[in-house]
Amino acid sequence: ILVFINFKRYIFIMITVGYTENFISRYIAEQFYKGVPNSILKKIENCFCENLLISYGVLRGSYEKMKQSKNFFYVDHGYISGMKRIYHTDPVKNHKITLLPKPGSEDFDKSYFRICYNSLFDSGVNENFNNKRFEKIGFKLNFKKKGGEKILLIPPDENIADKYHGIKNWEKNIVDEIKKYSDRKIIVSKKHDKKKAKDFFNEAYVIVTAYSNAGIEGMLNGIPVIFTHKDRKNFDIKNIEKIFFDPQLLYNLAYYQWNIYEIRSGEAWENMKIKWLKNLNKNVEINDR
Repeated sequence: ILVFINFKRYIFIMITVGYTENFISRYIAEQFYKGVPNSILKKIENCFCENLLISYGVLRGSYEKMKQSKNFFYVDHGYISGMKRIYHTDPVKNHKITLLPKPGSEDFDKSYFRICYNSLFDSGVNENFNNKRFEKIGFKLNFKKKGGEKILLIPPDENIADKYHGIKNWEKNIVDEIKKYSDRKIIVSKKHDKKKAKDFFNEAYVIVTAYSNAGIEGMLNGIPVIFTHKDRKNFDIKNIEKIFFDPQLLYNLAYYQWNIYEIRSGEAWENMKIKWLKNLNKNVEINDR
């Protein structure tokens, strides 16, 4: 793609869409390849210090290649109306299993994927978008008539938190922090528990999580949420007794996620490139001084 930098300069930047051996990664990459003009499609192992890399997920070398790239767009499950996933444990082998819709099916293609620039998440706290896209996705807020009294804690998977986010001992550290500022009862819900986070919503005064989208589900039900991950941080734990519900975060995040139809048509790219080009121009201006 030929990028206009200032009144005197143009530069050519190659946009790479990377994919792994995973069939979902390959399918999503093919849709981006159709929607991003003049992009190239590469196996992730053949990506080396790309100028701009678009890739789905963190497994099979994708995370490492994104971190090596000058800029990247990370693609994963959406904040709102993402892919329907069913979690259960194999009763014989005791393995944790996740069931997903088939790529190319309507259920898959109409699902939303978050697309994050140089990060694994968007915070949604520094924007002021209207609610039109949020409503287009088909959600309406379910404001609670009466709040619960407990703090619902949703810890991340320890291995993933450590490997990809540099987070260790999150549950213990956050509980210790919460106890400095609140004496409310804390209840804990983990991804593969039989009783899911939503089963505790009626009891929750607030949800505290590192980055789980179960927090977004809580917000859709009118529950205030504290995200602690550096890229999603919206409130400080010290203000937990002064927390309030603000739907603006949901309106903002709705503009950072797209479904396969929008990715394939190029609509997603037209919005993605605004953030990328803004950052690119800023960096070039600094380097030109």
